[in-house]
Amino acid sequence: KGFFALVQDISERKREEEELRQWADAFEHCAHGIALVDPDSNRMAICNSAFALLYKMRIEDIVGSSILSLYAPSDHSKVRHGFARADQIGHAQFEAYMNRKDGSTFPAQMDVVSVRGDDGESLYRVVTAQDITKRKEAEQAIAQQADIIQYINDAVIVADENLVITGWNSAAERMY
Repeated sequence: KGFFALVQDISERKREEEELRQWADAFEHCAHGIALVDPDSNRMAICNSAFALLYKMRIEDIVGSSILSLYAPSDHSKVRHGFARADQIGHAQFEAYMNRKDGSTFPAQMDVVSVRGDDGESLYRVVTAQDITKRKEAEQAIAQQADIIQYINDAVIVADENLVITGWNSAAERMY
């Protein structure tokens, strides 16, 4: 008569499970699009909802697809170069036009990190994508305004808060 008890401390496993859950929550709820890409096949292994939303697609439609299928064909060589650079030095940033499911395109800021195992072999690439349409529109508006100022016949002089001249247009240059 009696009993036998086996007790095992699972606090370390519970701590690891909690940490893994936190990372999964961070991945899924991040505002930026995040995806993991298989370096051998260049196919999408997983992505978060924000990544799928950028393309107006479902996660299921993206996972398994070629990463190049998400980019405008005119940017494929730029994307290949960016991925190769990330593989060489660990990280690369570039801008490229992305394709949406509806056929529209949008400019995106891409950050690619190549993750390597202890043996130096490439395990996966972490790709983050951010729609930069508004930034590109603002840059274009600023460039147009700069062109207008440069070519008007009135002198325009720019000074800082200490009244130090920091720039002028061609009319001001001719005048002074």
